[in-house]
Amino acid sequence: MPLSRFNLAVQVLSKNGKTNIRILRNWAQSKGWVKKPRNDGPEVWGLQQNDIFSWRLKIKPEVSTRQGLESSSQKPRFDARLNDKGIYINPFTGQTGNRSVGTHLELE
Repeated sequence: MPLSRFNLAVQVLSKNGKTNIRILRNWAQSKGWVKKPRNDGPEVWGLQQNDIFSWRLKIKPEVSTRQGLESSSQKPRFDARLNDKGIYINPFTGQTGNRSVGTHLELE
């Protein structure tokens, strides 16, 4: 079975990037979050309540090449939030706040 784009992107990350993905997955699981089944794209963790999935963590090892995106999208990254009300978190520092705290955080 061929590897997904996600797994191909993970393979070329540094050892630190791969370790950070492992840490983020364990952090998400420790909060009781589940991984959303996907065929491709970022790995997404969050809360599943009935038929509604609310994302909390998006792991994006693949660099985005779309035009018009911020330069921070052009590197492996992740986004993490605590709720749907705009409270974001940096899982490595514990800092919470608005989007600037928990989006486009570098994986490596």
